[in-house]
Amino acid sequence: MKVGKTESQAALNLLKFVHPDITQRLTDLVKIYTMGKFVTHEPVAAGIFCGTYNGSTSLSAAWTAQLGNSVGVLLLLCNRMESDFASQHIKMRKPYTSKDLEPLQRCCAAYLACVEAFRERFPEEFVKKELPTIEKTKLGCHHCYCKQSWLKPLQCELEACFEVVKVSDFLEC
Repeated sequence: MKVGKTESQAALNLLKFVHPDITQRLTDLVKIYTMGKFVTHEPVAAGIFCGTYNGSTSLSAAWTAQLGNSVGVLLLLCNRMESDFASQHIKMRKPYTSKDLEPLQRCCAAYLACVEAFRERFPEEFVKKELPTIEKTKLGCHHCYCKQSWLKPLQCELEACFEVVKVSDFLEC
């Protein structure tokens, strides 16, 4: 059995450039759903799970700083992948590719940036009260289906970050 270029790069990334917690989470998911059915080697080889990956595009240049990977972003991405995959009928499931994961990574990173700005902007008691509501709504990344062009330029402190729970002005979901 030969290991191809894509598989080799995926293995290298997992061993050297992906945080151990993310490697373990992906390993657990592949044990449940199998590699060929859950995710291809291509997005792992492309570096989407690497700590240095940044999902910024020309459409999202104003968000470059917020769209970098962190353990939190990647754990949210893995959770979202699992949730979406498990909710699909078995015959409708297809393995994730870079084309699927790039916009999903941007959505997760932007969501966490907004939550952080929300925490910084409002008193702790208010955040504790409202954050569960945000997470349960369409604004929560678990439920937010974003298009490739969903990012608009950053404006007015992330539109007053949720404009007390209104993100729709800068996220097209």
